[in-house]
Amino acid sequence: MRVYHFVEAKWGLDDIGKKTLKISRLHDLNDPFELYAVELSDGRIRKAFSKVKDELHKNRGILCFSDRWSSPVMWSHYADKHRGVCLEFEVPTDNLAKVTYRFSRLKGQLSQLSARDPVVAEKAMQACLTTKFSHWKYEREWRVFVNLDTPDSNGNYFSDFAENLRLTGVIVGPRATVS
Repeated sequence: MRVYHFVEAKWGLDDIGKKTLKISRLHDLNDPFELYAVELSDGRIRKAFSKVKDELHKNRGILCFSDRWSSPVMWSHYADKHRGVCLEFEVPTDNLAKVTYRFSRLKGQLSQLSARDPVVAEKAMQACLTTKFSHWKYEREWRVFVNLDTPDSNGNYFSDFAENLRLTGVIVGPRATVS
């Protein structure tokens, strides 16, 4: 599937030169409510989810994409107010997880997270990781979840371009100074 990653021009050029894409981590995403898609009115459950989020932040990362490059809001928010670039990738569909957008929190998934059936528990966790509040729907987001290996000297993690992350194009923002 063809997907798009918006980024500031200097980071996009760096990604192209190094043939890598920076991996996002849960605590660094724009939405502070990532992973909190389930009903968390019970303080104990909220605290447990916070610990799960901390663990995922340490061990797992996310590559974030949109299914279109033409959104002016995406250019404004993620590509330095139209001064950045949009990297076009071909990613196998089975590697991608589509984000769903809701007005209300998930209710049934909380009990399923501790299900004895690992398939049921995995499906519930996937719902938590791919559900966002409806106001984010302009992103039309798709995600790839990756394990974190070795950080660079700045503590950042990167995924190498490969057959499952193949750069197929670069779209330059209308206010960009790169060509």
